[in-house]
Formats: sequence, structure tokens, C-alpha cells
Amino acid sequence: MIKKLKSMFGRKKEDKPKTLAGVANKYADNYMRLLAMEKVTKTGLMVGALVVGLLTYTGNELNAGKTNDYISVLELKGDITSENKGTGYIFAGAFRDAVEDKHSKAILIHANSPGGSPVQAEMVYKMIKSYTDKPEDERQQVIVSVMDSCASACLYSIAAADKIYAHGNSLLGSIGVRMDSWNFKELSDRLGISRTTITSGTNKALMDPFMEMSDEQREQLVDKIVSPLYRNFVNAMKSARGDKLKENDPLLFSGMMWTGQEAIDIGLADGIKTSLEVEAELYESLGVDEKKYANEKSFSLASLLTSSMESALRSTMSEISLH
Repeated sequence: MIKKLKSMFGRKKEDKPKTLAGVANKYADNYMRLLAMEKVTKTGLMVGALVVGLLTYTGNELNAGKTNDYISVLELKGDITSENKGTGYIFAGAFRDAVEDKHSKAILIHANSPGGSPVQAEMVYKMIKSYTDKPEDERQQVIVSVMDSCASACLYSIAAADKIYAHGNSLLGSIGVRMDSWNFKELSDRLGISRTTITSGTNKALMDPFMEMSDEQREQLVDKIVSPLYRNFVNAMKSARGDKLKENDPLLFSGMMWTGQEAIDIGLADGIKTSLEVEAELYESLGVDEKKYANEKSFSLASLLTSSMESALRSTMSEISLH
């Protein structure tokens, strides 16, 4: 009885091919089955991608019809460079989009950065300054909430905001410029290593770490690079903060850092408030209860599915060609 049940429900044992042709036929048959399954899978993924696209489009159309207002939140965090996401060029673009958003009623910048590139800072500064120079009744408020720190290029970037609030333990300042270079000349001499450099000008290899820098060259770097960058920084701070700055304090433009209250006293901040307090006051004064992160992509199921579909579509489309 057991043998009969096994023969009825057990897996049928396939006979092994006895000839070379039989082996070839078996593997060809398996390959065709796998190929058919792959085509079915890719077709299903393409259909799924079309469905997701339709749902995303429909969702966008529905969202476009909503009238909910909100605060636009922009994150300025990490080193301000051309590579770091959300800073410099990308941040300026997100700021521009936020000021043009008809449902945005205020712009809140969360600043938390040790500094970075003067070029990227200049880009953000000018974008904010050109906007806050407009009459207040024709634009949104631009408020900054400093988190742990806002130093150097970060302070340069946000100086033109309407209000800058700091936590009591936040650090602000470091108005200045620095240029670093290593000098391996003495070490290479001890190791008996020599370096030959051929240049088209006396200053082309000015900061070569294997060459001694003269006092004259050092003065040239200060005069031609460091000082102009420093003047631009100081002038931007004066233009943005105006008479709020305690300019008679010799430490103001010395590169010094200050905690929250001291930063207010010297003119770098306008008040002590936590980020949550700043948000709550904006909600109350503007009559809104929502915020939108303007320079960070929000998670959605559609975006997750879409990203998964893209790779499948690329694989499928790569097999389509015109002959």
C-alpha cells in the first residue's frame, strides 16, 4: 500500500539520457524553460512599472490640488562643499524652489555645519540675500535655527536671514580664512629623497610640500588669496548683519567662536530658542501645522517601487534594438 502511495504522489524519477543527443536535448529544454520564465518576469515588471507610474502621476495630480500650507525646512549640514548633498549649489536651488512655492509660508533653515568652501558659501549667501532684500510684505520670512554649530562658511551662508536663533550651547563664529599646507622638505632630505619640478613660472609650484616656502611667497599667498577671501567674508557679514554687529570688539573678525548668548551679545545671533520652539512659534504665527523638507527626498512606496523597476526596465530595454 505504501509503495502504491509513493508511486501516486512521489516525485517521478526522470530517466537519464543515454546518448549525447539526449543530453543536449535535455539541457536545451531546461534553457528554454528558464528563458520563458525570464521573459514572463520582465513583462510583469514592465507592467508593474507602468502601474506605479500611473499611480505616481495620479498622486501628484491629487497633491497639486491640495491647498494645505506649510513651513519649508531646509537642512544646511555637514561640510559645505560642492560634493556634500544639500549644500552649496544644491542648497541654493532648493531655497529658490521654496521661495517660489505658493504653499510655503516661511523658510526655516536648520544650520549645523563646521564650515567649508567660500565659493559654496557665497552661492548660498547671495541667494538668501537677494531674497531678503525684498520688502517683507512681498516675501516669506527666512529664519535660521542653529543646531550644534554654525562656523565659518556656515555663518557666511546664513548671515542674510531675517532672524538667526541659537541654542544656549550652540557654537557660532570662526569668521576668517585658513590655508593649510604640509612641508616634507626636511624629512625628504633626511631620507635622501630629492624631487625635481619643472615649472613655467616662479609661483607655479608655490605650495609644493617638498619645497621650502620663502617669506616672500608666504606674503604673496596672504596678499593674493587669504586677505581677499577674508575681506569678502567680513564685508558680507557687515552687509547682512549691519548695526547688530559689535564691530568695536577686536575678537569679532578674529576667528573666535562663541556660545549662544555670547553670540547674541556680539551680534551673530538674535535670540536663544530651541529648534522646536522656533517651529512652534512659526506654526502659531502663520496658522499652519505642517512642514515640508525642501531639500531632502521623502520616502514613499511609489519611489521605492520605481527605483526597483528602473533596473528591471534597463535590463529589458537593453535587449531591444532595431535591425
